Amino acid sequence: MYETSERKIDKALLVSVWNPQVDLYLDELEELLANIGIRCVERVVQRLDKADRKTYLGPGKIEEVKLYAEAEGIDYIVFDDELTSLQRKILKRDMGIKLLDRTEVILRIFAMNAGSTEAKLQVELAALKYAIPEIGEMTKGASRAGGGIGAKGSGEKEGEYKRRDILGRIRRIEKEIDSIKNRITQQKQGRDKRNSKIVSLVGYTNAGKSTLMNILTGAGVLEENRVFSTLDTKLKRLYSVREKEILVSDTVGFIRKLPHVLVASFKSTLDSIKYSDVILHIVDVSRTSYQEDITVTQSILDEIGVENEKRIYVFNKIDLAENLEKIHLEIEAKYTNAVFVSAAKKINVEEIINKINEMIE
Repeated sequence: MYETSERKIDKALLVSVWNPQVDLYLDELEELLANIGIRCVERVVQRLDKADRKTYLGPGKIEEVKLYAEAEGIDYIVFDDELTSLQRKILKRDMGIKLLDRTEVILRIFAMNAGSTEAKLQVELAALKYAIPEIGEMTKGASRAGGGIGAKGSGEKEGEYKRRDILGRIRRIEKEIDSIKNRITQQKQGRDKRNSKIVSLVGYTNAGKSTLMNILTGAGVLEENRVFSTLDTKLKRLYSVREKEILVSDTVGFIRKLPHVLVASFKSTLDSIKYSDVILHIVDVSRTSYQEDITVTQSILDEIGVENEKRIYVFNKIDLAENLEKIHLEIEAKYTNAVFVSAAKKINVEEIINKINEMIE
């Protein structure tokens, strides 16, 4: 019999500057970390009006965090914001412990879940764009430590080489994504000729989009109770009405503080939402933060220019929601085009199809 040893679980200390939703953000960050095999053991929140421009935290809090991390054998200090290259440089120097910020955590999860060539390229593009400022900071630091006027130290040269390599790779990836985008445009033109209609599923990550996609289309999309399980756009036929082809599209879910580099990299994917005939905005109504989830999704849709007029709000997971009667009243007072369903239990799904029909007709 062979002896087996369990894989070591890395421990993390979560760090944030106080804001009214700090507990919600840190709960979510803890869930994100679990997806990459890191366990949160403690949280530190500092009450500041805003994060320090150079060090994120105040000097006393930095020392406190460092001492705690050393005493408890912490593997990662994880910040609930995107650190600037300067903040990262100083914190690395002062703490001497591996650092992660929210953007890096999300990038790691996206990299794990990218399946298609396009998704892999989009994630790599975002990661490279994220890395550029830190390479620039390394080059600046090497320049200040180098020789006299006009002299370039080896560190500065190395930083410049890295930066040039990254910029070159970015240009190559953008060309590849443009090529893919052109193929998608040609496919769209073909659908336009057939008078096809597109229904796009959007919403906060893990709201149940893939489950609903499977019910509406029989697509066989992987259903998992984890964030960002879908990154690749999936397009499947719903049904035909009066000789019209209706296709359902599912793509990446949204999240609070979604890194701008990811929104930019996935722009071609997200643009497909903009050209949809109907948008199903899926909301996990069992979450106490469902109103904030709507706001997050709304802000990203606004950023890419999606119209409100063609949107149906699908409030999902009613079988898991507490105080459903109260939630009903809140939603009906605020959203006129709303449907209450449980995709998992197939409750009221027919009503979604009726709403799609009405909007298309």
